[in-house]
Amino acid sequence: MADPRIPDSSIPSAVSSPASSLVDQAPNATYHIVERVKGDQQVELCRVGGDGARGRECVQIAEDVTKVFAFMQKQGFFCQLPFDPTHTEIECIRINKIIARQS
Repeated sequence: MADPRIPDSSIPSAVSSPASSLVDQAPNATYHIVERVKGDQQVELCRVGGDGARGRECVQIAEDVTKVFAFMQKQGFFCQLPFDPTHTEIECIRINKIIARQS
């Protein structure tokens, strides 16, 4: 039974379908979660290509950024803020890709 003090962090399947489709196309790519306006219920999930910002493919998700963050973690991604303080997007990298780099 779920703890009533902890808010539900799941995304309805109708909302998560475009995000799942984007991730399924390139599961080992790097993704960015972008919240354009703080507290807005509209978040972009973007796949970053080799060309940086020019190679981005994004989908709009009508959910809170924390729910999209939790969705990406459930997909097997490690998400964090970038080291550059001028960037505020959340960067997500698949965990097995991180492990492969360290080996």
